[in-house]
Amino acid sequence: MSRQYKIMAPDGNQAGVIKEWDTGRVTLDITMLDPKARSQLVSDLQERLAPVQAPAAK
Repeated sequence: MSRQYKIMAPDGNQAGVIKEWDTGRVTLDITMLDPKARSQLVSDLQERLAPVQAPAAK
C-alpha cells in the first residue's frame, strides 16, 4: 500500500502526486505546462538524485 501526498498548484488545483511505499519506492507524477519550469524541475531532480548518470535517451 502506498502513501500519497498531493501536490497543489498556486491556484488550488492539484498539479500532481508523490507516492511512497514501505519498500523504498517513491514516484512523482506532476503536470507542468511551463516548459522552462519543467526543464528546471528535471534538472533539479537529476542534480539531487543522480549527480552521476548517463544522458537521457532521445
